[in-house]
Amino acid sequence: MNRLLIVDDVAIIVDSLFELMDELPGLELECYKAYSAVEALELLNRVRIDIVLTDIKMPEMNGLELLDRIRLLWPRCKVVFLTSYNEFDYAKQAIASGGFDYLLKTEDDDKIVGAIRRAAEALNEEAEMAHLLEEARRQLEASRPTLQKAFFLELLHGRWTEEERLAERLDELGSPLSADKPLYLLVGRVDEWSPAERYDDRMLLLLAVQRIMAELVGVRLRLFALPYDSAKIVWLMQPTGDGGILPFLAETLESVQSACRRTLQRPVSFMLGERAIAWSDAADSFRRLNRRMGWGIGLRPGMLLTETQTGADIVAPDGEADAERPRFRFDGLAELSALLENNRKDLFFPAMRELAASASAGSPEERMALRFGLRALLMTYDFGGFPEAGSVGARQPDGVHDPDEPGWEEELADFAEQAERLFERRRQGQAERESEVLATIHRHIDDHLGDDISLNRLADLVQLHPSYLSRLYKEMTGRGLYDYISERRLAAARKYLRQSSLKVHEIAAALGYNSSFAFARFFKSQTGVTPQEYRQFPDGSASKQ
Repeated sequence: MNRLLIVDDVAIIVDSLFELMDELPGLELECYKAYSAVEALELLNRVRIDIVLTDIKMPEMNGLELLDRIRLLWPRCKVVFLTSYNEFDYAKQAIASGGFDYLLKTEDDDKIVGAIRRAAEALNEEAEMAHLLEEARRQLEASRPTLQKAFFLELLHGRWTEEERLAERLDELGSPLSADKPLYLLVGRVDEWSPAERYDDRMLLLLAVQRIMAELVGVRLRLFALPYDSAKIVWLMQPTGDGGILPFLAETLESVQSACRRTLQRPVSFMLGERAIAWSDAADSFRRLNRRMGWGIGLRPGMLLTETQTGADIVAPDGEADAERPRFRFDGLAELSALLENNRKDLFFPAMRELAASASAGSPEERMALRFGLRALLMTYDFGGFPEAGSVGARQPDGVHDPDEPGWEEELADFAEQAERLFERRRQGQAERESEVLATIHRHIDDHLGDDISLNRLADLVQLHPSYLSRLYKEMTGRGLYDYISERRLAAARKYLRQSSLKVHEIAAALGYNSSFAFARFFKSQTGVTPQEYRQFPDGSASKQ
């Protein structure tokens, strides 16, 4: 129910308007009245008012001054002004200042009631919009952890490239981290699991580790925790004050490990980055920490290591401990699959080249993994068969190839050619499907001019949404679907009028018109003559058109 306040320094006007509004059907109004702006303000300070109907010229305080006070007290309140003929400029100024509407005092009751109804409708619409926005905000809050996880995974996998939007994105996600400060990275791992534990149990354990960490370091650090597989967590951290955090962390992480052993009965290992890093270096630092945790003493349970502590003790496979080069991303194959699935040729080949570059700079094993992955990917999408045995693309990666073998680049080119053929087959298939849709629609229209050929009926026929069908038809033909229907009906009407003895109302019925008048209007709008006039021409021409 909306609350209406009527304000005027003329008592008879206030009382008559109060009586009118208080008995108004169809509007749920709780009515109040005031005989001056000062009295109105006293009420407004005590009661929420939704609509004010007020005189614009009053002693002590005019309508504009009252409006300013109302907007401070009740910003959503709609103010309708009553004015005289010689006060139009004043009234327009009131509207420009935030008033809802203005009326002449000489207006009849219907005009005044109409203005109050519009004000009530505006309030209801605003309330509904506010509800929708609040619901959207709640949904955003509910989905925020998922959105945060997706963003930080992209960052740590090196797929976040919009560095200029970093601050904006962090703000959108409600991240505790600041874009203008460097990061510290920490990788944690729960080292022991029971074979009977399910995936959900593991996720709960990882969540418990995160909470222990937050309780012990949360005062000194802003941090975001990201579980990224069934055993590991990576923390992105920034100090809340000035100075570094490494000495504090080195001491506190021992307490975290003790708490995990005591409360979770699990050993937890940590690998701490040796220095603060820029956001743009997060992917390389994460890859390095993650890799080093899996070497040498990093494989033992309950370890607490920093990068500097692992360098002298670890001999990395293939001498990669200090390698700063692109790494082959197995998740890149999933990305390629998604691009194929969504027919994104524009993004597929750049992503494939990036993936190939990382494998080319890597080990023979990585190139072999890419061969297997691409071969399986293209086979999954049935591109029409692999090349005959013996060709470059059919080479079987049955062992580790020499890193410099010439066939590697040729094989990549062959994979790209196969993918190109796949996209072309999809393009042709789409074109054939669209042509089939077009032909089906045209046949149905030509065969059923007297039946239901509405957009909804045609959309059901080809199993498309009506609005999409309308847009697709215009894109394919350059004109609207109803233009074609009108053209075919006009052609059929001309034929009936020239070659049959059917009466005009019978022709109208045969073409799906409800009345001969509707048909006659359509025919004349298209030809310039009526059906009877058209029939009078001996040769059936439209010389009068």
